[in-house]
Amino acid sequence: MNYDIRKVDKYGIYDRFEFKVPLGDHGDTFDRYMMRVLEMRESVKILQQALKTIPSGPIIDPKAKLRGFSSESR
Repeated sequence: MNYDIRKVDKYGIYDRFEFKVPLGDHGDTFDRYMMRVLEMRESVKILQQALKTIPSGPIIDPKAKLRGFSSESR
C-alpha cells in the first residue's frame, strides 16, 4: 500500500526531505525482508539530508554549565 504518514499528513519536518515509500510485489517473507532493507536505506537518505541542514558552530554553548561533568574529573 503506497501510504506513509510522513508524506500524506506532512508529519513533523519530513516534508523537507526527499524519500521514497518502499513497496513490495509479492508479500512473501523475502519481500517483507527487502522492504525493511529499503526502509533502512531511505532512513539513511533522510538522515543525510537532515545533517546538511544543521548549522555549523559549537554544539553546546561554551558558557553553559553542565552538572556532573568537569575537565578535572579526568
